[in-house]
Amino acid sequence: MSDLPTWAVRLREERQLRDWSLPDMVRRLTDAADVRTRAHLPTRDSLVRMLRSWEAGKHRPREPYPKLFARAFAISEADLFADNPDTTGEDTYPMYPPSETHQVPDVARTLEVTPPTFVDTIDMERRAVMQLLAAISAGAVIPAGTLETVLSGIEHALSSHTDVDEWEATVQEYDESANVRPIGSLIPDLTADMLAVGRLLGRGNPPLVQAGLMRVSAGLGWLLAAQLEDIGDRRAARVTWGTTRRAADASGDRDMAVWVRSKEASMARWSNRPPTVALTLANEAISIANGHPSKGLVQAYVVRSCLAARRADARETETELNALAETSEHLGWSRWLYRGQGYAYSLLGDRRAETVLDHALALYPPDATDHIASLRMIQAMGMVREREITEGLEHALTNIRTPMSAQGRFVVGEILTALPEKARNLPAAQELRALTA
Repeated sequence: MSDLPTWAVRLREERQLRDWSLPDMVRRLTDAADVRTRAHLPTRDSLVRMLRSWEAGKHRPREPYPKLFARAFAISEADLFADNPDTTGEDTYPMYPPSETHQVPDVARTLEVTPPTFVDTIDMERRAVMQLLAAISAGAVIPAGTLETVLSGIEHALSSHTDVDEWEATVQEYDESANVRPIGSLIPDLTADMLAVGRLLGRGNPPLVQAGLMRVSAGLGWLLAAQLEDIGDRRAARVTWGTTRRAADASGDRDMAVWVRSKEASMARWSNRPPTVALTLANEAISIANGHPSKGLVQAYVVRSCLAARRADARETETELNALAETSEHLGWSRWLYRGQGYAYSLLGDRRAETVLDHALALYPPDATDHIASLRMIQAMGMVREREITEGLEHALTNIRTPMSAQGRFVVGEILTALPEKARNLPAAQELRALTA
């Protein structure tokens, strides 16, 4: 059970159900205000900080914000801010719910960052960060050893068999920003925060503090690894995934361990790593979950169903989709179900793909542009596989987003591979190929 007030849990839950980032929520609150109220609202950045504080339960929103929340969510103010101690935090699924075996208290406020005393080590870390950022800005491969230096603080804590604690709000903010910021743009900030958490881990904290910090390092780590995959630096991504998996395990948080493996499995698909790698990671995630529903478990079933569909194994695909449906239904995440079904059915050439992708699109708000574009690219892949060549290529060109993520590059590759020989030199196909070059 969460220690957060009911209203704090509800505010975050209602926002996340709509796939609104914190900046999205600020815009909705501003739109809900009348002209006079709007003129007295603080700046966007100040409102984002206030939202984060409210969702963390630090203090309750004062007027006019309860009314603005009620208008934005189309929920009565009395219902939205009802205090019911018997239901606080029950049946809510934040991105990384605390595991049943490791409840981490709110100790972030007790952490004080002290000035580092090992000047040579700090200078080495700074040089590593500068090398990493220079390589990224030049579009070059990150030099060998650089990322290992950045991750060394966490690795040191792991080798000392210590546990973990939290900057949870920071991790969530990064997660939300990743959907709206340019590909790779979060790498410098994530790297800097990984260093900061590594230094805190090396201080020798109490076990619960160490546990929370290790959990945070895993949260930062998967975000950094995914960004590295998206810019195409596979070696750096592979190193980061390895440390992140170990940090998640050391945190004692089962759901985090499941999520990290399922996310790496998903990214492994898009990055053209061997299918056995993605399958092994997905299997590990499902084994660790041991039937406990979570977002990571849902994602693991998505990966396994898509891998089965790529092998053209219709029976195995249906088995995995049934498991996906059961878990998704338990959590109320229809989007993931329809998305997974749509991709798998498109690979199999199953006509059901069109219907389930339409269902998925209907569940996203108009401003969820990245999710919508991704689904429409899957539609384009299905069209080409069904030999609707002209329509499929035009649909892809209309919805493609650049620069492309690892997933975007992979789906475009699937579209181009599915083209019959005579269609590969069509102007639309050449344009699509040029965008991935």
